Amino acid sequence: MSTKVSRREFLRVAALAGAATVIAACGATPTATPVPPTATKPPTAAAPTATKPPAAAAPTATQAPAAPSGKTLPADAAPAAQQILRAQFASSGSSSFHFMPTATGSDFETWMPVFNVPPMYFDEAFKTLKPGVFVSWESTPDFKVWTFRLDPKAKWSDNTAITAADCKASWELLADPDTQAGRATSYLGNIQGYNDLRAKKVQEMTGLKVVDDRTLQVTVDKPDPVFQYRIATCHLAPYKASLAKGKVADWWKPENKPVGSGPYLLATYDADKKEATAVPNPNWWKDEGPYLSKITFQFVPDPETVATMFQNNQLDTSPKSPVSITLKAKYPDLFRTVKAVGFNLFFLRPMAEPTDDINVRKALILSLNFQDIFAAAFPDKDAEFVTQLIDPDIPCKEANPTWYKQDIAAAKAALAASKWGGPDKLPKIRVCPRGNWPPMNRALEVVMEQWRKNLGITNIEFKQQVTEWGPDARKLNLLRDDIVVRFPDAPTYLRTGIHSQGEMAFDPGGDAVPIMGGYKNPKVDELIDQALALPATDPKRCELALQAQKVFMDDYMVIFFGKPFSYLTTRDYVKNLIFGPDRGLIEPWKIYIAKH
Repeated sequence: MSTKVSRREFLRVAALAGAATVIAACGATPTATPVPPTATKPPTAAAPTATKPPAAAAPTATQAPAAPSGKTLPADAAPAAQQILRAQFASSGSSSFHFMPTATGSDFETWMPVFNVPPMYFDEAFKTLKPGVFVSWESTPDFKVWTFRLDPKAKWSDNTAITAADCKASWELLADPDTQAGRATSYLGNIQGYNDLRAKKVQEMTGLKVVDDRTLQVTVDKPDPVFQYRIATCHLAPYKASLAKGKVADWWKPENKPVGSGPYLLATYDADKKEATAVPNPNWWKDEGPYLSKITFQFVPDPETVATMFQNNQLDTSPKSPVSITLKAKYPDLFRTVKAVGFNLFFLRPMAEPTDDINVRKALILSLNFQDIFAAAFPDKDAEFVTQLIDPDIPCKEANPTWYKQDIAAAKAALAASKWGGPDKLPKIRVCPRGNWPPMNRALEVVMEQWRKNLGITNIEFKQQVTEWGPDARKLNLLRDDIVVRFPDAPTYLRTGIHSQGEMAFDPGGDAVPIMGGYKNPKVDELIDQALALPATDPKRCELALQAQKVFMDDYMVIFFGKPFSYLTTRDYVKNLIFGPDRGLIEPWKIYIAKH
């Protein structure tokens, strides 16, 4: 039986939420078993290469030492024997410790480029595409046919060439529903024949054509001027589909002798001990690197254990698990900020009373002091204050947003103008953060308190998860989520977030609980659709996206509480470890350990 939650009870629940810094939307994070130190273990030798490189000359004042791969180390690099990267592998939800290339969106995504090179990838500024397996790309004027050419040097670790047929087979295996690649539709769904393959009516996509060994042609159903951005992700890196088909859950394990295209190969994997190692690819085909002799992985999902391991010199990097802010004074290098597209917000839902009334939504939002909410959410100021929907790390955004300054008089007037005439007859407001992240809970407590104080609204019900609401789930008035895109394009971001057919607003009916509950503004849809039809370089694409954001903001749908900084969580002697917008590493073959 549901009950109203008092301020004291809410704070008690928030306190019990723990110190996790990442929302576990898919499930609770398991308790970690402390990992024994590895720093004192002597490094094992790298796997033998197919052709033994010549012995490296002794370092001189003018000659840098050689990496285990035979490549010359950078001038500031530590000796070859110290080129070992000790990495923490984490789970933010129900994901487990695995290295499955087909698992789009899993916690493995950070390390995907270590084992397989993506088609293309963004630079550190999230602006320029760089060649991966594909070295060139072009489209027809109508953006319906795209042609990609493979690097003639690209090859697998077994020394065979990567072909256009390999790329085609990889994408078709991702589209196969049995593969369970969660984000396949967002990447490949517009390719001709995708839906038929997804429905198991066919085994190949008609929109994928192998022109020759080095050329892949892609035909899409609807014009897509940013298709090249869409596939620039580690999730679409080609892999040996012939080895993976029918056994996606296991083919990547070392005992099955998998092959890859990346700078490193998985050499050992122990699911019970939660440990793995990677060694250099003996047939690496890029001109630079790899420099590391080994990467060791340890699965440690608990942030406090991770912090202890850093203090005990057991880790060099923990890219998906930020550590406690209390370590900042001693380890400032663990708190270097990096770009990351996507942040959490509270969305109001127009399909449920009383937030189906724009005057109620206006009242709820204008009654709030967003500075107070931000300060409560992030008392250590380890976040950015935001007041617009478009992510701050997307180049196209409003320069000086002024939305939603607190105006209690206007808020009361809006509530009086609603069909309920004021707080006394207002139906119950149901709020649900969909998680137990402490900053989110602290922010929501301030939101509810200011509604009580500034508007006299007391009929508020709180529950932590959607599943707790039972048959009342579709009556929810506030839900928390983030808008997830894997490349920095404002129209695509808004298409996902606020378009009536996007993932956040579309209501399929039944028992579904869409985040924005069937939100639809035809003007928003029109502006986004117009923007999406323009070339990526057309400045009007950004202008239309900003217009769509303005129309949406005038519908009073969203409550901000700040975007937490994304930290590299990596010691400063680890060089060239950089994230892309897809959360995969950029050019991991350039990573090395500097002298320290």
